Parts: sequence; C-alpha cells; structure tokens
Amino acid sequence: MRFPGGILDGPERELWRRADALFDRLLDEPEHTRQSRLLELTDDPALRERVRRLLAAHARSSGPLDQPPPGLPPPAAALAGQRLGRWRLEEEIGRGGMAVVYRARAEDGAEGQLAAVKVLTLGSLARDGRERFLREQQALLRLRHPYIAALYDAGVSADGTPWLAMQLVEGEPIDRWCARHRLDVPARVRLLLQVCEALDYSHRNLVVHRDIKPSNVLVDADGHVRVLDFGIARTLDGDEAATRTALHALTPEYAAPEQFTGMPPATAMDVYGAAALLYRLLTGLAPRQAAPAGEVIAPSKLLRQRAGERPDPAQRQAVARLRGDLDTILLKALAGTPEDRYPGIAAFAEDLRRWLQRRPIRAHPPSLRYRLRKFASRNRWQVAAGAVLLLLLAGGVAGTVWQMRKARAEAARANALAEESQAQLAYLESLLEMLAPGTEDTRHIDRTRVLAEATARARRELADRPQVLASVEMRLGLLAEELGEYGRAADLFDSALRRRRQLFGDESEATAEALAKSGSVRAYLSPRQPEEVLRRLEQALPVLARLAPHGQARVRALNALLAILAELDRYPQAEARLAEAMAVCDAPAAPEEACAALWANAGAFYQRTSRPKDALPHLERALETRRRLWGPEHADTLVVASRLGLVYAETGDPARGLALLEQVVQAQRRIYERPTRDALPALYMLSRLLAGSGEVERALALNSEYLDQLREVYGEDHPDSALGQTERGTLLFTEGRFAEAAAAYAEGVRIYRLVRSEAGTAIAEGNYADALREQGQAARALPLQYRSLEVLERVFGAGHPQVAARLGNVARTHAALGQHEQALRQYERTLEMYERHAREQQGGDRTAIAYVDAWRARSLLAVGRGEEAVATLRASVALLQDRPQPNPRLENEAFAFLVEAACRTGTGDCAALRAQARERLERPLPGIARLRLRQALAGGG
Repeated sequence: MRFPGGILDGPERELWRRADALFDRLLDEPEHTRQSRLLELTDDPALRERVRRLLAAHARSSGPLDQPPPGLPPPAAALAGQRLGRWRLEEEIGRGGMAVVYRARAEDGAEGQLAAVKVLTLGSLARDGRERFLREQQALLRLRHPYIAALYDAGVSADGTPWLAMQLVEGEPIDRWCARHRLDVPARVRLLLQVCEALDYSHRNLVVHRDIKPSNVLVDADGHVRVLDFGIARTLDGDEAATRTALHALTPEYAAPEQFTGMPPATAMDVYGAAALLYRLLTGLAPRQAAPAGEVIAPSKLLRQRAGERPDPAQRQAVARLRGDLDTILLKALAGTPEDRYPGIAAFAEDLRRWLQRRPIRAHPPSLRYRLRKFASRNRWQVAAGAVLLLLLAGGVAGTVWQMRKARAEAARANALAEESQAQLAYLESLLEMLAPGTEDTRHIDRTRVLAEATARARRELADRPQVLASVEMRLGLLAEELGEYGRAADLFDSALRRRRQLFGDESEATAEALAKSGSVRAYLSPRQPEEVLRRLEQALPVLARLAPHGQARVRALNALLAILAELDRYPQAEARLAEAMAVCDAPAAPEEACAALWANAGAFYQRTSRPKDALPHLERALETRRRLWGPEHADTLVVASRLGLVYAETGDPARGLALLEQVVQAQRRIYERPTRDALPALYMLSRLLAGSGEVERALALNSEYLDQLREVYGEDHPDSALGQTERGTLLFTEGRFAEAAAAYAEGVRIYRLVRSEAGTAIAEGNYADALREQGQAARALPLQYRSLEVLERVFGAGHPQVAARLGNVARTHAALGQHEQALRQYERTLEMYERHAREQQGGDRTAIAYVDAWRARSLLAVGRGEEAVATLRASVALLQDRPQPNPRLENEAFAFLVEAACRTGTGDCAALRAQARERLERPLPGIARLRLRQALAGGG
C-alpha cells in the first residue's frame, strides 16, 4: 500500500504496523517507565528497535512527534499545501503513531472554515484498513454534539491515503487542565459528566468510542470538554470480524477487560473507560497503573496509601470526599465483567449527579437508614424546620397561639404574635418547598392530599387571624399552581384577595399581589378567561409599580401579562411590557427567582415572534440562574432547558438541541407521576426536533402523548391543543399523509377560533390549504391562503418570516394551478423577505432560502428557463446538504426537483442523478421526500 513519501511492503510493513501499535500504548506511560514497559510487551529485538526509534523521534520533537525516525517514509512535508477533498492543508500541528494532523482551511462549501485534517499512515496498514476506515467514518459523520469534536468529512486520496477532517479544538488534556486549575473533587466530577453526556449521545447513535483516555478529552478555555478521536470507535450495528481488526489501537490502562479478548463493541466498554478516566482525575493514576496485577483499588484507599502516615489537610479532605459513595460508584463502573457494571453511561452519570447532590446512589444497597441519612445530609435546615412544623401541626396552631397569649402580658402580645406568625410562615414555606414536585426524591408524595389537608387546617385554625390566613392561602395557592391544581389555586388566591381587601383596601401591595395571582391563574382554568386575566393584571400593576417597583410581585405580574398578550397576538403591547419588566430585572438587587422566570418567558416570546437569536441569551441566563439556585434536574430548571433545546436547533445547532431535549424528557419522566403543565413543552419541542431529524414516526407518537396529556391537564379546547393539532398536521404532511394532515389542521383551526387567536387561526388555515393543494384541490386552497396571508401581514408586519413562509406557499399553489409567472413574482418577494431576515439575524440560517429557491426553480423550468432552473437547484441542494445536520425532508425534495430538471433539460448527469435518486429511496426517508423522488423518477428522462 502506498503512502505519502514512499512505499512499505511485505514483512517491513507488518513490523512497522506492530511497532506503531506498541508506540501508541507507550505514549500514555510516564516517560521514565517506557523502556521497561517495552521489555514487558515484546521480546522481539527488531520490533523493540523500531519502537525505540519512534520514541526517540518523539523525545526530540517540539510537538507530539516532529520528525519521522530514520528509515520511516516521512509523510509530513509532502502534504503541506496539498488539497484533500475540499480542504487545503496548511502547517502540521501534531503527529502520533497512526497519523499526522494538519491545520486546514476549506476551499469549498463553508469557505474559510478551519479544521484539523488527520492523515492516516501506519495505522491504515491493518488488514482491510482502508475499507473498514471508510465504513466507520461514514457512521461517525452523524455525531453532532457540543462535547464531541465534530467529524466534518472523510475520504481517501488519489494515492490511497485515508484522511478525515475534524473540528479544530484549541484545548488541553483533561488531566492537565484539572491539575493546572487545581479543581476540587466535585468540579472534576462535573467535568467528567460532560464526557458522559457526549458518550451517552454517541451510544444513542449506535457508536461506541472504546478509547477514552486523557489525551482524547480536551478542555477548552471556557471549561467545556471535547471528546476526540473516534478513530477506533465502532458502530453497534457493525460486524464482529471488522471489530477485531481494530484491537491493536486500544490503550491498555483505560480499556475494559473484554476489549483484550476481542469482544464485539458494547456500551459497557465506554462505561469502564469513562470511570477509568475519572479514576485518573481523582487519584493521578489509571486503575491498572494503581494495581497492575488485578483487582481495582478503591480510590480513597489509593490516596491514603500514597499520602503515607502523615497526610496534609488537603489530602485528608480528598480522601474523605472519595470514601463511601464515590468509591462505590467507581468500583461498580470498573467491574471486571460488563454485567456487573452500570447498564449504560447514563446510569453511571446519574449516580455521579446523585453524589454531587448528596442523594442516595443507585449502586448502594437500598436501605431506609441510608436514604434517611442522605436526605438529612442535603436538607439539614429543611429537616430541622420540618420537624418543628410537624410539632406545630400536631399541637395545632390554636394551641401555640394560646400558649403565647398565656405567656406574654397584654403590652407585648402583639409583637409576640407577629413574630410567631412569621415563624409559622417560615416553617410552612420550608415544608411546602420540600413537597413541591421539584426532584425525583419527592416523586411519590401524595401532594394533592397534603395540600387539601393543609388548606382545611389553616382555614380552621387561623380563622380568627385573617392576615396570617391570607398569607398562608397565597403560599398554598402557589403550590397548587405548581401541582396543576388550577381550580384549587384560583379558590385560594380569590380567598386571600377577599381577606386582604377587607384588611387593607385596594391600594396596598398585599392586595395587589393577591389580585395579580387571582388573575394570572385564570389563564389555566377550563374554560379559560383571558380577558379576566388582562383586567385583573392591569388593575394590579399600577399599585405594584407605586408601592413595590422592584418587588417580586411586580415581576411576576408583568411576566403573566407578557404571556397572555403574546397568546392573544398583541405583540406591540407584549414587547412594551417585556421592556418594563427587563428594566426591573436589570436593576441592582432584582428578585432573582422571579427574574429567572421572566428571562425564560422572554425567550419564549422572541421564539414565538421568529427571533431565536434574540431568545438565546435570555434562555441561557434563565438556565444558568436556575441551575445555580435549584440544580440541573429540578423541574423549573428543566422547563427552561426544554425551551433552550428548541432555540439551539433554530439557531443552527440541531444536534445540541435534540440531545438537550432528550435529557429533559427523561428527567421529567423520573420526576412526575402524572401529567403536568411544566412537562408538556418538552414533549412538544422534542417531537418537533425529531421530525426535523427524520424520525417522524417517533415524533408522531410523542405528539399523541402530548395531546393526551394536554387534555388531562387543561381539559378540552386549550390553545396549546390547537398548537399540538397544527404540529400534528405538519408531521402527517411530512409523511405525505395529506388527508389526515388536513383533518388535524382543521381541528387546529376550530380550537384557535374558539380561543380567539387570530394569528394561530391564520397559520393553521394556511397549512390546511397546503394539504388541500397536495390533494389536487389548489383552486379551493388559494382563497384560504390569501386570507391567511392578509391576517399574518396585519399581525406580524409585512416582512416577517411568518409572512414569508405563507407567501411562499401561496406561490406554490399558483404554480399548481399552472400560473407560473405569478408564482415567480411571489417567490422573489418571499426570498427578499428571508434574505432581509437573515441579514438582521447576522448570518441566520439559510435553509428556508434554499428550499424556496428549489421550488422557484420548478416554475423557472415550467416557463422554459431550464438552464437557470438546473443551476439554481444545484446550488440549493449543495446548501441544504452542507448543514451541520441536514433536514432529510427538505434536502431530498430539492434533490428530486434537481433530477426532474436535469433530465428534462438533457444534462449529462441525468442518468447518474436518477441512480442516486433510486439509491436514496433505499434509505429511511420522510414520506413526502419519498413521494417527490418517485415522482421525479416517474417523469422519465
């Protein structure tokens, strides 16, 4: 096999291949032990001599390996300046036993894009190396995750040299990064959890890494990991024989025991590798370096042994952090047999998160004593407060009041009762926070019963103290709202409002707070009362602005008003209220919890108005605040994360968005035993992203689950049901099931009209018209589409992306009626709107532009402008294919149009394009993409 700079054949080639494998192992050894380790690994003098030459060259280099050893063909100098695929190679930036790595710049596609191009040398000499390499990299191209160094493309040069182009990562190996920043144990665990996220994502895409080690995990300047070198990774659907050929590349210190026996790839190998890496981060040694002969030493025990008889305080503290649960987690993950380890990387990561949160770990044998100890360790104050509150409830509030009256003279009684009231409210607050559905630990508490009993008891025992009772009802109302008990919440808020009006009148902060909450909860009743929501909030806000301008109640009221105004399509009013609320939250000493909810709602508002880049900073700010306040898997944190996942997808990172939403839905399933409004958005958004990635059947199943849960939470005919039905229509449309899509859209129109959402009605009606057109009813569809277009122009403004989308569909209907000149004029207007929006968004996603241009090309073809049509379609297909995660529906539809146009105009590649179309039809595709491809092939040519 030929390589840059020379040829190696026969026994010499095999000898260098074996030397390369040993060299790669020795690079992870401390430098002073490499020679002795080499003597252990082989007794072949010729092999040792070549490994020593590789090690000597490595030692002389200014980088990982700068010059090849004497006698080895030099691959580096010959390639600088050359082109591989679309990449022009620049300077060499690294070299290892199997490859040379160059900085490279793209000359096609995303011009100027930088990459690290890895040119395989000796490693590709393995049996069937080139073919196996190509099969593997095609599978790995689908991995797109924020913690994985992306693989852009791969190939084989004209002289047979395999290469791959990866994301260029500026970072430092994870162990060095931890040491340089002197991270404590929890910080190192949190960093390892990023690695687990990446591996969990790759496993869900059926790819196992199998070589997790410090040099394959870099940390960038922002503290984010990038997992590199899936070069020996295997797909779980690959064949076992091919797997064994890559065995030479594993790193012994971090490889699972079964890898040495040539077992097929399995996720348990990466569980072991991730645990071995964490072991290294916590102890400074890999497990096999700590105990070369056999059983893994518990990390805390290893630290004690290395610290000696007189450990310093830092060493003692590290041992204490590792002892117990963290020892247990690592020993389970590093078990000698796969069945004794965690069932997957997600389970390993979950136990690490539980350790960080001082919650019971799954690896620990279950016992009531252990669980109580863990609960008390993370909730010391709450446990103490709860104990006192239980005593208060057992004795009765009235008994406590009687004792206070008896113990104090009349002159001091008022102050004492005030102090007592505050104490009771503080204790109640602590108990209710523990009862709120925030984490998996509180999943099985019967909150509805507790809430009902607490309400009855408060009203019975505090009847003669209306001020205290009103405050208790407000807090119970907030809890009922969190639990989805909206009728009970409205009753509690209304009762508190009546008491406060009688006590303080309308011009008081306390009354205005109760009025605002009694208003905002009416958005969730069945039937809903949107106008009453507006009326009560508009009454409460002037009072709150005067008496508590920077208070939590004002921010909550503004947030609720923003939501209802946006839902009613009153966008200018909503934006004005948003600006008012933002001014409060940007001021010093702003109420952090209420502002986190506002930032989340601001993100939802900007997303609703097709400004995802404006939404992004608000959602990230909300997520960071909630993670800090409540932890990453609290229910309120997950609500923001779900919204952020969709925005990531809308701003050009669909893989990151999809991975985040998958995590959110899994966590919410653990927390909630029954449907709740907080879990509904994640189901809806995950369904949308799955459809965009081509998993339409799973998207439809989630959509059905979403609609069922909506009915259980809100009853029939809620606005979100209209949204869900409209999305269902789009999923069915994507599958080419146009009659079913029309029925779903019609149901969306019905509900939107019922709840008086003008914009929602217009969008759903326009989509219904699209489904009619695809069923051959273009003449019936056209007036509906013009009515939809008129409404959307009035609501959003003439140049809005929603208007552009509708105008493009109007053009398609004119084309379906044979009115291509009119269709072309409308396509041009549509493209102008999208181009303007992309400029305003500073280089926004151009997918919609390419897709509209593909449809425009069909009309160009129809009016005799064939060459222009073909050129336009080639550009559209290239742009749609060049996305980080191409949309399979849009890309294949555009390709089908290209086949049709190329064959009708007689281009030279008609036959090749038709062959590609037939090959595409053998893949899993959305139904409408299959339909377009079949139509193109049926067109002849």
